[in-house]
Amino acid sequence: MLRAIGDKDYVLRGITIPSAQATGWPYHDGTLYAYVKRGPSSHFDATCASDGVHEKGTFP
Repeated sequence: MLRAIGDKDYVLRGITIPSAQATGWPYHDGTLYAYVKRGPSSHFDATCASDGVHEKGTFP
């Protein structure tokens, strides 16, 4: 779904990642905003080091 607010376009997407699975290395054309609907969700940096665990109801 595409939404425009002011001079910015937003693409809204819902994805489901099964428990203990990963998305791989993603690429984003712009800023990514995420919402953890059910969690927790673990995040890893470019060196594969854990740089955060995000709980349900948070915006990582």
